Amino acid sequence: MLIALGLSIVDCRLMIALGLSIVDCRLLIEKTFLQSTIINHQSSIQGHQATIINPPCPLAV
Repeated sequence: MLIALGLSIVDCRLMIALGLSIVDCRLLIEKTFLQSTIINHQSSIQGHQATIINPPCPLAV
């Protein structure tokens, strides 16, 4: 799951070794997840808008 969010377990361990706590690491993972969710949602909305704005023309040859 961490790799799917753009962070690997190694990155998290490195952050902890550099002085960041596990809580900081989890907050970063949550922030990354929220950003990717928002981006995916916006892409989905844009796809629906494009479908509504440019409907296929049944009379086109």
